[in-house]
Amino acid sequence: MKLEKINNNKITAYFDLNDLENHDIDFQSFMSNSPKSQQFFLDVLDIAKDKFNFNTDNYKILIETLVTDNGSFICNLTRLITDKDNICTDTNIQETISKSSIYAFSSLDDFLNFCTSLKDNLKSNINIFSHFSKLVLFNNTYYLVMQNITLNFDILEAFCACISEFGEYISNSKYFNYRLNEYGTSIISENAICNALEFNNY
Repeated sequence: MKLEKINNNKITAYFDLNDLENHDIDFQSFMSNSPKSQQFFLDVLDIAKDKFNFNTDNYKILIETLVTDNGSFICNLTRLITDKDNICTDTNIQETISKSSIYAFSSLDDFLNFCTSLKDNLKSNINIFSHFSKLVLFNNTYYLVMQNITLNFDILEAFCACISEFGEYISNSKYFNYRLNEYGTSIISENAICNALEFNNY
């Protein structure tokens, strides 16, 4: 892991899956706001405090994490200025994760059941998935490709719970996405989740 100080209120952390594994965290656990992933960020803040005197006591912390194509993470941690009358008693972490990811489903029914379960969990928030996703059939497997979507942890938790039940995370590789584009059959070319719900009257 590498830390870089951007300014007095912002640092950037660079880490990969090996760093997560050293904290006994897998990718899905990290994406679903598990207690271990929260502790990981608190550990990062402790390192930043020791290295840069980046004190987060009585501050809200905004964490924005980008998952890169090679499976590494770039994480911006920003110390938010709070009103003196509204001081936080503990470090309060707010996080969004912007990512491009590919998920696999063994059948179309599994994908449709995933969409239905996600809608049941998110209600009106399902519209956050209305862009930047497609469904591709390749080698008898259905792949949901999601790109440039930023999700807060509450929505990520529901998303990962539904994925774990009906599908699985495969990759965020540009090469694999290229293979899907080149050799796969497009089933839903855009807005895959919302269009699947609409087409099937869910």
